[in-house]
Amino acid sequence: MNKFSYYLRSFFNDYLENQRGLSSNTIKSYKYTFKILLEYIVKIRNISISKIDFEVIDKELIREFLSYIENEKNSSIKTRNNRLAAIKSFYQFVVIEDPSYLYNIQDILSIRSKKAQNIEMDYLTRDEIKCLFEKIDVSNKKGRRNLVLLTLLYDSGARVSELTNIRVMDLRLNNEPTVTLLGKGNKYRTIPIMINTKDMILNYINENHLGFSSYLFPNYNKEKISARTVQLLINKYNYTSKRITPHSFRKSKAVHMLEAGINIVYIRDILGHASITTTERYATVSIELKKKALEQMNRNELNLINTTSWNQDEDLLKELLN
Repeated sequence: MNKFSYYLRSFFNDYLENQRGLSSNTIKSYKYTFKILLEYIVKIRNISISKIDFEVIDKELIREFLSYIENEKNSSIKTRNNRLAAIKSFYQFVVIEDPSYLYNIQDILSIRSKKAQNIEMDYLTRDEIKCLFEKIDVSNKKGRRNLVLLTLLYDSGARVSELTNIRVMDLRLNNEPTVTLLGKGNKYRTIPIMINTKDMILNYINENHLGFSSYLFPNYNKEKISARTVQLLINKYNYTSKRITPHSFRKSKAVHMLEAGINIVYIRDILGHASITTTERYATVSIELKKKALEQMNRNELNLINTTSWNQDEDLLKELLN
């Protein structure tokens, strides 16, 4: 029996979902990692699929695979590190199930993630959010749908997968409106939304005759829309020079809440972060924004001071010096 294929099936069919409780999106990402790893072994290393086992996949092969996806497939360092994390997760599972592979597995687990250069987060200011929404033509049904979608994306601070999963039944559209999101680890959280957002959603639901169990933003087949569709909508209305993604709306919401003085613990709960350390990244951005604003204000104030006037008023100078 090929133990590699046996443990790989067990890893995906039981461990990730039933024991780790990972989301379907994370599992899908892990599956894609092993798909391209196996393709690399077969097509690039010319090893038959039937011969792939733990003895074949060693530290050197994994390192070469990571270099391959980074240099040949143009994957980002972040993606490279995510692929490595998926591979390590599998081997950590195997070593518990079968310690006989410990030596080889320790070698693979010793591979370090690659340091990525810190990239400034792409977020939108309040004015940029407002201008982007104003670019949407709401004279037609599709435009009204797009405005509701992007408004809710920003207002809820949702991940794009959380947004596309929303059904009408997940909304409470009363005097204290909320939306319930299904986040990472299959954990639900309920988020308050603005009254204006609620009114827009109500009009949109009525206009499109959406049922209680319907996806809030269905495609033509009445299934949920894809993350790619959301990105295309953003591209359509993005008038800035920034590279804006669905996640940029989430970042923008976090920064704006921090600027408004909302407690970081509350922001963590709204965004569904497992650790407050993740939320603190947005605090760093907020502090930098305030610093730049203060520096600009100080420069403006200095420009308002006419330093030559002191020399021109000799009587005042004498009075101050005596």
